[in-house]
Amino acid sequence: MHPFTQLRMTIDTPQLRKKVLTVGMIVILLIVGRLLLSFVTWQGSPAIQAAIESFSAGLAFFSGLLALIRFYTKENRVYLFVGVGLLLTAVLDALYALFNTVWIEAIAASPSLLWQIGLNLSPLVFAVLVTMSWLVWWREMRQSVQSLFWGGITAVLLTLVLLGVTAVGRLSSLSVYVRLEILLATPLFIFSLHGVLRKRRWLENQFEFWLVVSLICHLAAQTLFLPFAAAPYDLMHTVAALLKPIGYLGLLVGLLQSMVAFFRKGEETAVELTTANLALQREIADRKRVEAAELEQRQLAEALREIGLALSATLDFNELLDCLLDQIAQVLPYDTANVMQVNGELIEIVCTRGYNRRIVQPFTDPFPIARMPSLQQMVREQNPLVIEDTAVYPEWVNPEDSPHVRSWAGAPIYVQGEIVAFLALNNSQPGFYHATDAIRLSAFAGQAAIAIQNARLYEELQKRVDEQVTLNKISQAVTSTLELQKTLTIITDETTRLLAVDATSVVLLDQEKGDLRFAAASGEASDFVLGKRLALGQGILGWVSQHGEPLLVSDVETDERHFPQFDAQSGFKARSILCVPLKSKGQTIGAIEAINKLTGPFNEDDLRLLILLSGPLATAIENAQL
Repeated sequence: MHPFTQLRMTIDTPQLRKKVLTVGMIVILLIVGRLLLSFVTWQGSPAIQAAIESFSAGLAFFSGLLALIRFYTKENRVYLFVGVGLLLTAVLDALYALFNTVWIEAIAASPSLLWQIGLNLSPLVFAVLVTMSWLVWWREMRQSVQSLFWGGITAVLLTLVLLGVTAVGRLSSLSVYVRLEILLATPLFIFSLHGVLRKRRWLENQFEFWLVVSLICHLAAQTLFLPFAAAPYDLMHTVAALLKPIGYLGLLVGLLQSMVAFFRKGEETAVELTTANLALQREIADRKRVEAAELEQRQLAEALREIGLALSATLDFNELLDCLLDQIAQVLPYDTANVMQVNGELIEIVCTRGYNRRIVQPFTDPFPIARMPSLQQMVREQNPLVIEDTAVYPEWVNPEDSPHVRSWAGAPIYVQGEIVAFLALNNSQPGFYHATDAIRLSAFAGQAAIAIQNARLYEELQKRVDEQVTLNKISQAVTSTLELQKTLTIITDETTRLLAVDATSVVLLDQEKGDLRFAAASGEASDFVLGKRLALGQGILGWVSQHGEPLLVSDVETDERHFPQFDAQSGFKARSILCVPLKSKGQTIGAIEAINKLTGPFNEDDLRLLILLSGPLATAIENAQL
């Protein structure tokens, strides 16, 4: 396959095309900037040059340290050579900044010679190290000698062309040291840029993409600006110096993105996350067995191992909580116990043990966390809490509602650094629980956190599978029949079930009458709305159909677009609405809306799903109209 054809196929994605376009725009901006600056006359000073070099040294030093750290985490030699090159250039830039200050010029024997040597020395050193990194890759990947030969020939020829076209007759105005450094650095930058581009990792790897940007900036400084410097500290000299920290800054951005990507690598797939959780459970169990020095600790470790196996046997959230309280009772006896789930600022008791109806009654409804000082203390201190005697605990609230509780132990359950629930154990005997029991309960909370996280992942996976099955079912209905009403009913039924809402309805635009007709509905008040008509622009359905934009309304009473007449007539009250337009060939032909989510407020994931469902729905309408 031809290299250009292979490259075109490689970048045939929006993200990769964006990278190629970005590189092209940078090159164009550098060339246009050079042409515009040719009409500007400006003279700097040693102080400005010293400031630029000091800033460059700081950026290079910090980026070099990050590159070496990245090398030790990934053991990629590109990071090693780039890191060493950046640290060396940081030292050279710092020294050159000193030689541009007044006090160094006053005591140096020959400042002019040192100034000339240091003018372009750091880019030359950086070019050498980047070239070495590509040569090491070339050797490890066993690339052909022919590619190395043609890369070198290309670098030399492009150097002659670039310097010949852009700087003919101007290099002679620079000192012999600067000319020599330019003639050495330019082919090295071209050669290393050719090598990095040839690897094609820059299309996928953020660090190597920014390495390409940095090399382009350095190459522009060597060919477009520095050769045109008529005098020290003039505009071209200063711009060439500024391109160094810009290149270093690009490397710093690439390193930071690379490090962020490294730390997120373990979250790529649900399978990888499940494997990591299982490994973490084994690690926790192994650590506890190793560290168990006393009989009590060995018993606790054994109990935790058993609860880990029991919890891993189910992924159902309610069964998981029941199993959790059963296993805790074997190590930490209690008269009553409960699990309190955190929903924002509210607390809801979702699982109980040992309660009778009279005791549970005051806590059946969600209540604010501010009502329970003990829970607030655990949130504030991020530790479990034991109240040995509630009768002498000053912040124990409403003792008349819990006369059965004289000793209390609680622990927060964390999932990914966030408190999602609380474990609470109650005993009628004062002084029954002690500080050591808090550690035990916290250990159970840690196991519960892993199990809850697994259950959530499983629930999310099941949801995604359900979505895909539903979409396939709808697609089959669309392709297998042209009976529009039957297809619409299937879609509204599945949408109502999948989004867990009270009702779903579809309106279609009547081109002749210029209004909307309710063509299908499922759920509450579906019989009432079927066949009803709505003016275009009237209500949330009418607004979405008119403007062709999706709409998520969390509280319809605060939205002036809501049309409450249907609520009054049907007796079914809408509280929240999610609505998406139906489009065919770029034209809005109707809308689909979901009303009153049963499990909480609508979110962006619900909007994404409804947009997915609107696609086959619009297709079905289009097929029926053919």
